[in-house]
Amino acid sequence: MNEASTAKLFKAKTIALKFLKVRDRSEQEILARLRKDNFTDETIQKTLGYLKSVRLVDDRQFTRKWIETRLGKPFGLKRIAFELKEKGIEEQLIAEEFSRLKNDYSEEKTVRQIIQEYCEKHKGMEKEIVKQKLTGYLANRGFHEEIIDEEIGTL
Repeated sequence: MNEASTAKLFKAKTIALKFLKVRDRSEQEILARLRKDNFTDETIQKTLGYLKSVRLVDDRQFTRKWIETRLGKPFGLKRIAFELKEKGIEEQLIAEEFSRLKNDYSEEKTVRQIIQEYCEKHKGMEKEIVKQKLTGYLANRGFHEEIIDEEIGTL
């Protein structure tokens, strides 16, 4: 490796590390960031190889953390899957990580809890308005329509 390519690799690693300092990133996000800075494919691959070897980039770990964080907001699985796909995470990996949740997470229960909290805050509001606002709110947060309809239907 010549001096110029060593310097470019160092610069690419520095940029990637600064990018990772803000939050964890998917492999695709790092790749896109380095491409934006016009690094060669070879430099990008070496940088990604290094980041993977020191476990700073791991799409499975990234996916798990992303899901955990977003469920705490709370967001629905549909929105979380969309966000992960935008970050370059493969559908297979998303499906695997969602299947790990089945015993510990219930979207129905989360929707029920949101509805209950909203209704407590807005006791005097007309029932149809509450239903309408909740439907929009829950849909924007990425909960499945069937679950929203079913749970709001119980109001």
